Amino acid sequence: MIQELRDILFLDIETVANTYDYNALDERMKVQWSRKASFVKRQHEQSDESIYHERAGIYAEFGKIVCIAVGKFYETESGDLVLKTKAYYGHDEKELLSEFKSMV
Repeated sequence: MIQELRDILFLDIETVANTYDYNALDERMKVQWSRKASFVKRQHEQSDESIYHERAGIYAEFGKIVCIAVGKFYETESGDLVLKTKAYYGHDEKELLSEFKSMV
């Protein structure tokens, strides 16, 4: 059982909208968002802007990664199993991903 846990890498990735304000999107991106939001609107009567605030972060073209948390079990010299964690975070997605890539 211990060996199986040591072979697992736990990941948690957090995303947010690329821009906080829907109105900051250029017209091309607003058109693209409207198309994406139309699938959600079937279930609710909401504006493109309100849906953007709720869901933009989960779509690659409208979101960005702001945090990647990593966890891995290690066996100590005494044979105890411990969980080590590390979080990579910030608003510069490229830098964050570069740091994560170096770790992997």
